[in-house]
Amino acid sequence: MSSSVVAKKVPAGTLANDGKAGRIRRLVEYILAPETDNAAEKCVHWSEQGFGSNDGRAIKQQMILSAEAATRSSDTVAHYVISWQAGLAPSNRQIDDAVKELLSALGAAEHRAVWAAHSDTDNIHVHVVLDRVHPLTDRVLDLYRDVPKIHRAAKTIALAQGWGPVMDSRYTVDRAAARDREPALSQKAILMEAKTGTISAQRYAQTVVPDAIAGAKSWEDLHARLAQAGLSFAPQGSGAVIRIGDTCVKASRVSRSGSLSRLEKTFGPFRPASPAPHSTPERKAILGEFLIARDAHRAAQDAERKLLGQQQAAARAALKTEFGARHKSIVGDRSIPWKKRDLMRRVLAAQRAKAMASLIEAHRLERAVLRRGQERFPRYRDWKIQKDAAAAALARPTAVGVGAGGTASGRGVRPEAIDIRGYTVTISGDEVHYTLAGRWQPSMIDHGRSIAIYDANDAAIRAMLQLANTRWGGLTLSQAAPELRARFAEIAKADHFALYDGTGAALSPAAIRHQAVAAPQPTTTRRPSSR
Repeated sequence: MSSSVVAKKVPAGTLANDGKAGRIRRLVEYILAPETDNAAEKCVHWSEQGFGSNDGRAIKQQMILSAEAATRSSDTVAHYVISWQAGLAPSNRQIDDAVKELLSALGAAEHRAVWAAHSDTDNIHVHVVLDRVHPLTDRVLDLYRDVPKIHRAAKTIALAQGWGPVMDSRYTVDRAAARDREPALSQKAILMEAKTGTISAQRYAQTVVPDAIAGAKSWEDLHARLAQAGLSFAPQGSGAVIRIGDTCVKASRVSRSGSLSRLEKTFGPFRPASPAPHSTPERKAILGEFLIARDAHRAAQDAERKLLGQQQAAARAALKTEFGARHKSIVGDRSIPWKKRDLMRRVLAAQRAKAMASLIEAHRLERAVLRRGQERFPRYRDWKIQKDAAAAALARPTAVGVGAGGTASGRGVRPEAIDIRGYTVTISGDEVHYTLAGRWQPSMIDHGRSIAIYDANDAAIRAMLQLANTRWGGLTLSQAAPELRARFAEIAKADHFALYDGTGAALSPAAIRHQAVAAPQPTTTRRPSSR
C-alpha cells in the first residue's frame, strides 16, 4: 500500500537548456495555465507567497529579475510536486498548508514561491516552484540532500491533515509528546466530524486511552480508569476493541500501545473488568431513562432539520413557479414585439438570479442558526449530575425558584455579499447593462446569446456565474486569460456553479454533475478595455 501523501523533486530536464529566464517563464506558465500544453490538464487552485501579487506575469518578472541578479548561480528555482492518494480531495487551505510545510522543511519558509493544484489525473497534485534567492539577503538557498527532507515533509502533512496512516517506515516524525505519535483519525471519523460537527468516538478515545494505559499498573487499574471516562476494553476476534456507549473502535486505531498483545506483555494475561458494584435494577432503570432521553433528543433534532429542509424546498419551488409564470406570460403575450419580449425575458432572468441569491443566503443562515441551536446531548455522567442536581433542588422545600434571565447579544447585521444583487439592470437598445451603484460604465453587458464582462473582480465574476446558471444552466468560457479563468473556476467551485471551457469540458464539480443533463449555450468573456 502506498502513502497517502507523496512529495517528489522534478529535475530541470530539457528546460535547463532554456537558460534561467526561459526555465522560469516556462515553469510558471505551465503550472498556472497547463491547458495550453494539455487540454485535459486543469489548474483548479493556485497561490503564492512573497510576491504580493495575483498576476502571473508580475510573478514571472520578479523571479526572472532575482535570477539575473544572482550571477553566480546557474539555476535559481526548484520544482517540486506534492500528490495525494487517489480518492482524497484536499481543500484549498489544506493544499496551501501542505506547500508551506514543504517549504519549511526545506528551510525556505521566508522565500518566494508559487504553486498550483492540477486535476488531470485521479490524484490531486500541486506543483511548487521555489525561488531559491532570499528576498532580503539575495543569498541562494542550498538544497543539498533535499529529497529526504521533502519525504519527511510528506509524512508530516499526512499525519497533520489526518489522511490515515503512512505506510512507509524509512522516515519518522519527531513529536514532543507520545500522543502525537498515535494513529491518525480514520477517513470515516473525519467525514463524520465534518458532516455532524461533533467529536467522533475515535477522537474521544484517543484523548483518554493513551493516558489511561500510561498510568495503569494492572488490568483492574486500567478498567477502572477507562470506566471513569465512560469507556471499556474487551477482546474481540484476534484483537480488542474500545467501547464508547454503543460504538466500538479497534484498540490499535486508538493507541499504538492499546493492542491486546502489547497490553498482555505489560499486565499479563487478560483479565475482564469486575462487575460494577452499583449494577442494580435501580441503576439499570436510570440507564434506560438516559437512553430514552437521548434517543428522544436526537429524534427531535432530526425532525427539526427535516422540517426546515421541507420548508426551504417549498420556498425554492414557489420561487421557481412564480418566475416561471411571469416568463410564460411575457413569452406568450403576442401583442408585444418579439425584440421587446426578449429584452423583458432577459431582465426577468436577472431578477430571478437576484431573488435566488437572496433565498440561498437566507436558507444558509437558517441552517446555521439551527445547527447552533441544536445542543449535543450530554454524556451519561454529565446527564446524571444534572438529573441529581435538579432532583435535589426540587427536594428543598425552602428553595425559591429564580428565573435565569438572558438577552440575545446582537452579532450585528451580516454584510450582504457582493454579487448580482449589487448591480443595477438597465436596457440600452438591444443590450441589457449591469452597472454597480455609483458608476456609469457597465460591468457586464448581456447581448442575448452571449455575455461580455468588463470588470475582472470577484463581484462581476460571481454575478456572471449567477446570471448564466439561471438562464442556461451553466457558463461556458470562450475567451479568458489564464488568471481570470482560474478565478472563475475557484468561485464556481466554492459557490457550486456550473462552469465549462470553450471545448465543453467541465471546470467545476457542478458542471461535472450537470454535463450529462444539459449543456449551456456559449457565453463570451472579455478582458477589460485598455481604455
